[in-house]
Amino acid sequence: MLLKQQIFRLITLLTGVVALPAYALDSACEQFLAAAEKTAQQPARQSVMDLGGGQRMEAIVDDDVLYAKIEGKWRRIKSGFWADERALLADMRKGSIKLEHCKQLGSESVDGIATTIVGYTMTMPGTAAVSNKVYIGKDGLLYAQSGPTTKVRYRYQGVTAPKL
Repeated sequence: MLLKQQIFRLITLLTGVVALPAYALDSACEQFLAAAEKTAQQPARQSVMDLGGGQRMEAIVDDDVLYAKIEGKWRRIKSGFWADERALLADMRKGSIKLEHCKQLGSESVDGIATTIVGYTMTMPGTAAVSNKVYIGKDGLLYAQSGPTTKVRYRYQGVTAPKL
C-alpha cells in the first residue's frame, strides 16, 4: 500500500492539475496554470516519465482511475484521480502552493506538436522550491514537462485503460 501511495504522490506532483479566491498570477504563470487546469479536464491521459538514472514510469488516467506500470506490469493505483489533481491545482490558484518566476522561454516541437515553453518555480508547503519547464500546445494542453532530473511526455488521443 505504501508503494501505491508513493507512486500516486509522484504522479500527482508530475502531472501536474476549481478555485477559491485567487491571488494574482503574472501572465506566464496564468498560462501554465490554465493549461494544467485544461489538461485536468481531459477524459484520458498517458504520462511517460523518465526519472533519471535509467528509471522510467508510465501512467494512464482513464475514466477517473489512475493506472501505473510497475516492474513491467500494469496496476490499478487509485480511483478519483481527477478530484485530487483539481484540488492540487486549486491550491496553486489560491496561493497555498506558490507558483512564481514564470517566464516564456521560447518554442519547441514535442512529438510533432508545436509548443510554447514556460519556465516556473513551484513551492509546496514543507518542501523546497522546484524549478521546471512545461511545454504547452496551441490547444492549451500540456505536452511535456521537464525538471533537473525528470522528463515527462503527455498524450491524450487513443488513450485507454490498460488490460490488467
